[in-house]
Amino acid sequence: MTDRAATLSYYAMLSLFPALLVTITIIGLTAGEDTVRSIVSFAQERGVAGGDLDVIETVSRRVSQISSGTVSLTLLVALVVGLNAASGIFNAAGRAVDAAFEVRNERGFVNQRLVVHAVTGVVLLLLLVVFVMVVVGGGIAEGLFDLIGLGDAAASIWNVTRWPAALALAIVAVAVVMRFAPSPAARRRHIVTRGTFVTVGGWILASFGFSVYVTNFSHYGALYGAFSAAIVLLLWLYLLAIAFLYGAELDAEVTRRRAPEAPQPG
Repeated sequence: MTDRAATLSYYAMLSLFPALLVTITIIGLTAGEDTVRSIVSFAQERGVAGGDLDVIETVSRRVSQISSGTVSLTLLVALVVGLNAASGIFNAAGRAVDAAFEVRNERGFVNQRLVVHAVTGVVLLLLLVVFVMVVVGGGIAEGLFDLIGLGDAAASIWNVTRWPAALALAIVAVAVVMRFAPSPAARRRHIVTRGTFVTVGGWILASFGFSVYVTNFSHYGALYGAFSAAIVLLLWLYLLAIAFLYGAELDAEVTRRRAPEAPQPG
C-alpha cells in the first residue's frame, strides 16, 4: 500500500499545477473586466493589505485577459494539454483501485482517456466549488451577500450550511473518482460507499494532524531550506493517498465478503 501511496502522491504533485492552470483558464473564459473591477473593489472594501491587494488584482487581470481575447486554437490546445496532464492523478487512482479489487482494466486506450478526462473535469469543478465554500465565510460572506442585496440573514444561513455542503461535495468528488476512474469490474453497487466516508474522514484527520505537527513540532525550514514547502506538500499528499487507498481496500474487502463463495470441487 505504501508503494502505491507514493505513486499517487507523485502523480498528484505532477497534476496539481496543470489542474490549477485548467481551473484558471475555465474561470477566465467566463470572467470579464467587470468581474475584475468587482473583485478588486470588494477586496479594497474589506481592508485587504496593499501587497495582497496587488496580488489579487494581478491574478484577476491575468484571468480576465483570457476572456477578453478570442478562443484561439492555441488556447484550446493548452486547455486540452493541461487537462490531460491533470488527469494523471485520476488515472493512477483508477489503477490503485483496480489493484485493491484485484482486477484488470479492460477499457481500450481511447475509452480510458475519455473517461479519465471526464472524471478530471467533473472533480475539478466540484473541488472549485468546495474551495469557494471553505474560503468565502464570515465577514467576506456578509460583504458579498450585502453586495447582491440578500442581507445578513442569508449570510448567517450560508455560514452555517457551507461546511456540511462542502463536506458533501467532497464526498461526491471522491465517490466519482472511486466509481468511474477504475475498471468497470471494480465498481461497487452504490456510488457512495464506506470507503468514500473513510477516505474523506481520513483526509480531514490527516490534514488536521499534519497541520498541527508542521506548525508546532517540525523543522522542515531549517532542514530543507527553500525546498521545505515542496517537501511538506509532498508529505501531505502522501498522507491523503494512504487515506484514499484505505478506503479502496475497505470497499474491496467488503465486496469480497459479500460475494458468493465458489463451490468446492468434489
